[in-house]
Amino acid sequence: MALAKYNIYWLLKAKAVFIIIFAILMFISPIVCQGQTDSISDSTELAKKLQNKQLKYHYMADFYSSFALTQLLNSKNKNDKGNFYFYYNVTLAGDLYFRKFSYNLLYTTDFGIMKYFDSIAIIQADQYNIKNSLSYRLANSKFAANFMFMSRSQYYNQFFYSLDSTGKTIATPKSSHKSPGYRIISAGMRYTGKGISIELGLVNGMSTIMKNQKYYDILQTDYLYGLEKGQKKKLDFGFSLTISAPTQKISKNIYFENFSQARVIKDDLKLIYRYGFDINQAFHFIFLKYFRLSMRTKVMYDYRISLKPNIINNVTLGFYFHNSL
Repeated sequence: MALAKYNIYWLLKAKAVFIIIFAILMFISPIVCQGQTDSISDSTELAKKLQNKQLKYHYMADFYSSFALTQLLNSKNKNDKGNFYFYYNVTLAGDLYFRKFSYNLLYTTDFGIMKYFDSIAIIQADQYNIKNSLSYRLANSKFAANFMFMSRSQYYNQFFYSLDSTGKTIATPKSSHKSPGYRIISAGMRYTGKGISIELGLVNGMSTIMKNQKYYDILQTDYLYGLEKGQKKKLDFGFSLTISAPTQKISKNIYFENFSQARVIKDDLKLIYRYGFDINQAFHFIFLKYFRLSMRTKVMYDYRISLKPNIINNVTLGFYFHNSL
């Protein structure tokens, strides 16, 4: 009963987040459009100001959501249960250029939950990334000296699920917001092409955070996510590679997006299995203006968690809000 109440709580919380995000985007869209209209009407004056200041900017806001409902009547398999699946993805990106300096901001978050009728709710996707980059372009090339700060974690509590001797489902907490969490500071080189940026961190420091220490006792272990019991933070140094490609058109009605990270600690360069990576990419087919058929692939690998990569393929048909390129 307690687990059912807890699942209902998370379901309502997920819906609330979806409604808030949708309302915000609905609110800012007319403002953005109005701002763009006003800019067009004053284009001559604005162009002169931008030319004098050598200031340019570009932004993109994208929201995507899908919902699937499955109802079973007279099922042949008594273990089958009706369910619904809810998923959303939000991407906010912006670039600001002044002479040879540029600033880049990228925020991505996605959340997916499967709720079985009269049973448990399982979170299948939950991650956010916030990336800030400051670059100085070298000569007139596409290369730049780059400084980056990034934060990554999850918003919701997640669980391991298992069955006890009576067949009852047991939920065991395994992680939550900033448990673990990651903060990465990196200095190196950046290449900027059409719709894509590649950042190589030659001097890279990553702080792993374990804010809630209860998971060591719950999971009966003294080592989690690279930290020993009692450690709330751990800093190590290495090398990193980050690839950013916000949603962009590659052909008629077909769009692509990618945000990938790879990292290795400097002492582990010769050990290939210790190269961690996180790949999140999707192909979208857009039709009827507001609808999208998408195939998203997420591949996550961290040897401190598992020696096998976690791979998720998801094909959805849903509604998207806005796409400005």
